[in-house]
Amino acid sequence: MSEFKQSTSVTKGFPRRQFCETQKTISKWAITYWCIDKALGTYLLMGWSGNRFLNGTLKVTFCAYRPWIRDPRIVPYGDSMKTATGYSFPSGHSMNA
Repeated sequence: MSEFKQSTSVTKGFPRRQFCETQKTISKWAITYWCIDKALGTYLLMGWSGNRFLNGTLKVTFCAYRPWIRDPRIVPYGDSMKTATGYSFPSGHSMNA
């Protein structure tokens, strides 16, 4: 359990991995906006922000729990039980594709 606390504590309940992914996305956006093209940078930021908003809204609307929460016979792979928090639908990976 202490291993989980070390690897995920950056700020109040905000996992380090998610923090780094967000930081990388914002860095890429900033480079695009300031160094390449302001219109493209604005377009990318609006798309990313809209995607995050829509994903969060849909998750709260559908409230689809993770499979192992609904059925104890399902055993997730690896440390998914510790790292996959929140609702499962829609998938953040699918939304970002």
